Order: sequence, then structure tokens, then C-alpha cells
Amino acid sequence: MLTIPFKNKGSFLYAEIYEFIKQEITDGNLKYGEKLPSKRSLASHLAVSVNTVDTAYSQLVAEGYLEAIPKRGYFVCQIATYLMKDANRIQDKRATIKKTEVVTIDFSPNAIDQRIFPYDAFRKIFKSTFNEDDNNLLNKPDIQGELELRKALVDLLYHSRGVRCHEEQIIIGSGTDHLLQILGLLWGRNKPVILENPVYLKAYHIFEKMGNPVISIDIDEKGIQIEPLKNYSNVAIYVTPSHQFPLGMSMPIDRRIRLLNFANQEEGNYIIEDDYDSEFRYNEKPLPSLQSIDNSGRVIYMGTFSKSIAPSFRISYMVLPEELLKAYQETAEAISSPVSSLEQKMIAAFIASGFF
Repeated sequence: MLTIPFKNKGSFLYAEIYEFIKQEITDGNLKYGEKLPSKRSLASHLAVSVNTVDTAYSQLVAEGYLEAIPKRGYFVCQIATYLMKDANRIQDKRATIKKTEVVTIDFSPNAIDQRIFPYDAFRKIFKSTFNEDDNNLLNKPDIQGELELRKALVDLLYHSRGVRCHEEQIIIGSGTDHLLQILGLLWGRNKPVILENPVYLKAYHIFEKMGNPVISIDIDEKGIQIEPLKNYSNVAIYVTPSHQFPLGMSMPIDRRIRLLNFANQEEGNYIIEDDYDSEFRYNEKPLPSLQSIDNSGRVIYMGTFSKSIAPSFRISYMVLPEELLKAYQETAEAISSPVSSLEQKMIAAFIASGFF
């Protein structure tokens, strides 16, 4: 049985279990093929919950240190060749690759695997949605978006991302670019916009072309740095906290709280939370959104279906704080929805049916 000397009992116990077992494997104390205690027995031995052990084991399996064999348990993987830094071995392996072999990898962030797209589901939804009995189907779309889609998003965003809102706060747009342009219309050219560096380049160019003063602040391993923000006021801060684009790190809770504290210092400060790509989590649970811990209406939440469904569905959404919602409604006459009512209704049905 493993005896783990916990250093910080009561917090992040799964991380200590994970680190201890990982070190035992890399040091050679746990040998290849050796079976580890069951989750329940180790949890009982260490006086922790089964979930704590399960989280540690799952991470070790994901990283290739352990192998989970159904109905048998967890076993140490063979990693000796992985740890060896033998340049000749690598060269020999490359020499065996045939020159005629072609491997095609699409590194574009704007593509999907069309082989797994749910064509049958969308075919059925299209037939049921394209209905002559729907009097609103061929009319001009609501400037905020179809009510069915906004209602579906209220539940979806709350259960998946912790976003708290009602349907009146949601604006449907044709992509993130379009929503950023709406924000520029709401607060005008004089508002400085702070962007992460590196950043989603289109956001940079959009704000620059709209005439907003654009300020870049470098990120570190936790996301955008807070200290440089103290030099600015009445600003909008564009961030991708759950999955930073393009580097991919997640902003931890302490950095999120410090960012919110900065935004709360002045009425004119806002945070634009672009939650692009947040649906895709492979080894851990989805992180709660920044908006979910905002109690002062400082966060503007944005998301899109272009990644989770398909780029051809140019449908995105934005959750406005109450204060900005009033400004949006006052300028509504200058805004029209460029998103097809039919496509909005199809996405709403796709969500409501459980296919999404």
C-alpha cells in the first residue's frame, strides 16, 4: 500500500497523490506492470475520498504513467524509452519512415472533422423547422435574435459554463467579429481597449479600425498580467480566460478575482470574456466562466457555435450586463440582425433535442 506524506492536508490532495505516484514511477520505485491499489482501498488507507484518488489516477492515465485495464485495475506503464534521451535512437526511427508516405494534418483553428458531423440529426431538424405554419420564419429576424435560441442558451450556458442571465440579456450575432463591432458602437471610439499579447488578431484589427485606442499587455503562465492594468481607467479588457487563444493556458481563480477587482474599481471598466473553444476539455472538467463569479455586472460574455458545430454556422452570442443592455436597446434602431431566422431556429432545436 502507498503511504503518501501529505504536505498541505485539506487542499489539493489529488495533486499530491498524483505527484507522489508520478515521482515513484520516474524514480523506478514503481516498476513497469506493477499493479496499484484500487481507488477505494487507497482512499481508505489515506483517509481521503474516492473521488480524490480517482482524479489523481485519471490524470496519471491521461499522461501515460498508468494504464487502466477494465475489471483488473491500474498498472504502471512502460516509460523507460520515453525518459531516455538518445539522439541516435530518434534518428534511427525517422530513417524507417518511407518518403512516399504522406500525412495530412490540418492545423487551422477554423476547420472541423466532417466525417463526424451529425448530418442525420440536422436533416431531421431542418425538415421540422422549415415549417410553413411558422409565421415568423420568413420575417425579419429580431434584432437580439430568435427568442427560442435565446431561451435555449439561458439553460445551456448556466449548466455548462455557470453563466447567469435571462434571455433579454442575450444578443445573437454572426460571429465574434460582428459582436465586437456592436460593442464598439455602444461605447464609441474614445474607450481604450486592452488586449492580451498574443491575442486573437481579428479582435485587435477590429478595435483598431473602429478607432479605439488599443493597448497590448503581455500574458504570463496565468494569463493577462494585472499590475500593468493599474495605469489605465475606463477601459474594456478583452480576455480568453478559460482557454487562452492562441497559447491555450487557463486563468486560475486568483488571477480571475484580481481581474474582477480591477474592473470593479470604476463604473466604466468592462471585461470582454471570449469563451471561444471552451467546450473542448479532454482530461478535466470545464472551468466555470469568469461571468459566473461576477457580481457587479462588469463581464460581457461571448461564445460561438462555429467551433462546436461548424464554421458555416456563423452564429455567436453575447450576454450583456444590465447597464450595457439599456445602451443597446437605446441604439437598437441602428442595428439589425444579419443571422438567418431559420438557422437560429435550427440551432435552438438542436440544443433543445439534446443532440448538442
